[in-house]
Parts: sequence; C-alpha cells; structure tokens
Amino acid sequence: MRFAQKVAVVTGGASGIGRACAVAFAREGAKVGVVDRSPEIGRETVSLIRERGGEAVFLQADVTEEEQVQAALAQAAETLGGIDVLHCNAGVAVRNRVSEQDAEGWDRCIAVNLRGVFLSSKYAIPYMFG
Repeated sequence: MRFAQKVAVVTGGASGIGRACAVAFAREGAKVGVVDRSPEIGRETVSLIRERGGEAVFLQADVTEEEQVQAALAQAAETLGGIDVLHCNAGVAVRNRVSEQDAEGWDRCIAVNLRGVFLSSKYAIPYMFG
C-alpha cells in the first residue's frame, strides 16, 4: 500500500501501459484519475479498478488541448482530494521512416508526447506543491 492516502493521475490511462499503471496505483492504495480521450475504454478502466476495491474517476481530455487538461486536473483534484502523483503516459509513436512520414503525423506525435507532458505538468504542479 505504498500509495495509501495518495491521488495518482494517469494520462493515457484508458488502455495499454496506462491502464496497467492506473490499476497498479490503485492496487497500491491510490485514488486514481484516469485521463484519456476515449470515454468508453476510460470508463472500463475505472470499472476494473472499482471491481477490485479501488477508487477511480474518468476524466475525458485530449492532452494536447490546454483547456481540457486544465479542467481534467482541476476535476481530479476536486473529486479525489488533490494530486500527489502525475504519470504522463499519453503518447503516440511515429512508425514511418522520416522520408515517408507526413508532417501532420509528426506534428501530432510532438503535440501528444511533448505538449501533453508540458500541459499536464503545468496544471498538476500547483495541486502537488501548492
């Protein structure tokens, strides 16, 4: 129970590694905010945590959209009682060779992988360190 009495927010927490991390935080006692663009699979993750006796909420947000991130983190803090841990898991991969990659796909990768971490950190830090 390393995270008892703590609140963990996981971006990209609806599936894959993010889901596994959200479940692990809950298993260790954290209340978990699951941030993702997909409400259907995000709510599945929350249900999975609750079925195992944990506490979690789904927070819909695209980590590239500042207002959505700000609102999701404010909701997490209000609903769960603060934010102690931010796990910036949301990410996308570019799987093409540079010569085959279009600029739109590259821009999306940079937006999610870099801007998403920046925005999530920017809006979580005030809750974490007051």
